[in-house]
Amino acid sequence: MQLKSIFFVFLLSLMGLANAGLIKPCNSEDLKTELIQLGLNPDIEVYEELLESVESTYGVDIVEYLVSAHPLLKEMPFGAVDPNTLQWVIEAIWSPKNPIARHMIIAIDLENESVLSAYVFFAFRHLYNLSEKTKLVFKSSDELNIFKKESIGILKKLIEKFNPNISDVNLQQSISKFKQYYFSEEGSMIGLGSISYKNPVIVIEGHGNSSEGSGMDTITIGDITLTSDELVDILKSFELPSNSTVRLNSCFSGCTIYKIEKTTNEIRGLFKNNLLTSHSGVITGSLLDILSRKLYQTMPAFVGDVVGYIGKIHSIPLRNILRKDGTIMPKGYASEITGNDGVLLLKKEDCEVIIKRSDVTIP
Repeated sequence: MQLKSIFFVFLLSLMGLANAGLIKPCNSEDLKTELIQLGLNPDIEVYEELLESVESTYGVDIVEYLVSAHPLLKEMPFGAVDPNTLQWVIEAIWSPKNPIARHMIIAIDLENESVLSAYVFFAFRHLYNLSEKTKLVFKSSDELNIFKKESIGILKKLIEKFNPNISDVNLQQSISKFKQYYFSEEGSMIGLGSISYKNPVIVIEGHGNSSEGSGMDTITIGDITLTSDELVDILKSFELPSNSTVRLNSCFSGCTIYKIEKTTNEIRGLFKNNLLTSHSGVITGSLLDILSRKLYQTMPAFVGDVVGYIGKIHSIPLRNILRKDGTIMPKGYASEITGNDGVLLLKKEDCEVIIKRSDVTIP
């Protein structure tokens, strides 16, 4: 695993140059390159398309934050995107002043070593994510203290495992960055009740499974498996905001089969025409289906969406990811879809399956 993604380094250096006033306006090809590095559609030309692409990659809460800080993005939907605006978007998303973050639930007591190790890995991965900064959400200060006390030793072993040749200097820098972020209020919190903005994204992270024909309404963290009933109880105990989006960040969370009985060329066509989910296994019986129904039934005030994924979700950035519009994303997070004659790496966000309250009939 690379300890710093090329994208993250690119962002930091770009922001430093922008703050120093050293970046000059660039031509259209330069702009396309920057959009690709951001994981956005390189063919966008106007603000409306920029916001749509940002929402697809980053989320609606990020879009609302950008619009509130820069109303021109919304007021002039057909205004031409320029390099200075794009640089501002980069800075705004990654600024410490930006309150928007993904909120990853620490769903199981950290006294279990396998669980703690799993969450250290998840946290480390999110810290170097291509598009998201993630805040860890603990159920109590005691759990947060366990994390602070025990996580660094696990992190050190994790880094050395994936990069045995890392220098002591780089190792200490990685550990310092982890501590600086997650041991502060910027990177951790107790419960979800203090979130003050609309449409926060709440992440349940873990490993999912596909059971041909029936689905699996569970998620595994370390050596502990949680059922959909347990996950709903956990979300309620953390004071899930009524207008939030719950993201089930696990393999096959939005489907029930591993393989699609189509060729990879046929799968590409389905993907392009928004028909892939109907061929990716019966959604009924998936973790997404069962958890969303139980959540809407037991939390009448909850009006947010629940999101799952088709395919096998990769936990580190990969190269040459296919977008729904047919363009190639040079590097990013992917869903691996298996067909009859091979596999495809599709952009993760384009493989979302979303269930809304209006989709569910409450008995």
